[in-house]
Amino acid sequence: FGQSTANEIQHKTSFDVSFIGTGDASSTAQAFKTVLKTTDWVCFVQALHSIQSLNQQVGDLCQSTALPVYNNQMVSLTEAPMADLYVVTSPMNARSLLKREEIDHSYPFIAIGKTTAQALKSLGMKRVLIAQQPNEESLVEAVIHHFK
Repeated sequence: FGQSTANEIQHKTSFDVSFIGTGDASSTAQAFKTVLKTTDWVCFVQALHSIQSLNQQVGDLCQSTALPVYNNQMVSLTEAPMADLYVVTSPMNARSLLKREEIDHSYPFIAIGKTTAQALKSLGMKRVLIAQQPNEESLVEAVIHHFK
């Protein structure tokens, strides 16, 4: 998880946060690998339908378990609104939006990170921009930059 999640945990619990990721699975995994020991036990707190990208990249370096704490499910869309830009924050969001909707493949999309961008591209979207950092602030900057 990133800084915002760490802040929330520290604000609402007595837990210490000993590692803060970047929000990007690849760079977080690289940094996480430098502090892991094979005797460490890591609990990956996540969504029920998580793609588990971090788990997969570091799971063989330590003992780990996945703990789903919420259920993220796709909802049935009757119709997606037409937009000048679509902002997508997860691969599941991309799949849910594009599962039933015929959105022109040339419409612009902004993805929160690389994994979401890959999902959009695999679904045929051609104009996919990626926020500089996988966080809300970078998404806002990307939207502003798009409309300039």
